[in-house]
Amino acid sequence: MMTLDEIRAALTDRNARRVAERTGLGYNTVIRVRSGLNGDYSYRVLKTLSDYLSGQGAEHDQDAA
Repeated sequence: MMTLDEIRAALTDRNARRVAERTGLGYNTVIRVRSGLNGDYSYRVLKTLSDYLSGQGAEHDQDAA
């Protein structure tokens, strides 16, 4: 599983709305993680993003933010 810093770095060039749609997470949750706001994220959120970004989750998204 990716660390929070790795997840944030991987999200910088991603379309947050598309990541949210493809992971089932809320758009605001994806934005908060990417922006570093409210560092108290559940394991499920971090695992979902990690799996997605490492190509193990929902369809991998290469679109720019």
